[in-house]
Amino acid sequence: MQVVWRFSAFAHEQPDPGVWARIAALTQRLDTGVATIRLGVIGSAQDRDALASELGQVPGAVFTFAPDTRYDDGDRSTADYVGVFPRQERLRVTNAEVLVGAGPCPSCALEDTFDASQTGPFAIALPVPTGDTSALPGGGMAVSSRFVDVLLDIAATGGTVTEIRLGDGVVAPWSQLVADHGVLVPSARTHVDGDGFCPLCGRALGNVHGQLWIEPVGVDIFSRHPGRRAMLCFSRRLLDALDASGIDDLELGDPLRVVASG
Repeated sequence: MQVVWRFSAFAHEQPDPGVWARIAALTQRLDTGVATIRLGVIGSAQDRDALASELGQVPGAVFTFAPDTRYDDGDRSTADYVGVFPRQERLRVTNAEVLVGAGPCPSCALEDTFDASQTGPFAIALPVPTGDTSALPGGGMAVSSRFVDVLLDIAATGGTVTEIRLGDGVVAPWSQLVADHGVLVPSARTHVDGDGFCPLCGRALGNVHGQLWIEPVGVDIFSRHPGRRAMLCFSRRLLDALDASGIDDLELGDPLRVVASG
């Protein structure tokens, strides 16, 4: 895990062109190719502080440093849970209209493509592809019968598989995996710079600084989205079982650690 700082400065936010000229001169290595913007990543606190000190000598200069945590394979290999995403969109869904937009979150007023209600099973077109996972519209995940066998073999908890149909109504040899539980807001042990997480939809309104912690959930599968179709997270036990079975077409996302009870 590495904490870096994202730097940003914009010409239109400065009090006058002379201030921007001095900022631009001090941040040439962060040149984006757009004369009115400076963006980039500062890799250490020492470099951040050095640049902040230089820019602090420019009266009226407006700029920001936002912390950003970058996780690596070592963090994921030791985490209690890891966010997972299908690496490919293998299935050709023919009835995406079963997803109905839910509208903006009533708390934070934000909205994205995951914010939808599913009114029925997805249908797919022939030919049925090979593989073990596939992305579905709205951030969902389809899984193969081999994947379902792994879930059954270890009696995985916290998830439900629902049917996917072929165009003629026949049940396809793929299923949609949906979480039974949502974990929208991480533990208070998680350090966030900014406004934290929306209590209704779970969106990060600030920047997580360091490890992402959750309270004990006691299941193998949960979702970080209120719809529970998207943003799935798997336990270490389930990830190890999938790896042992040769299922390797999942993209791994954020690692999460469980706060010890008691």
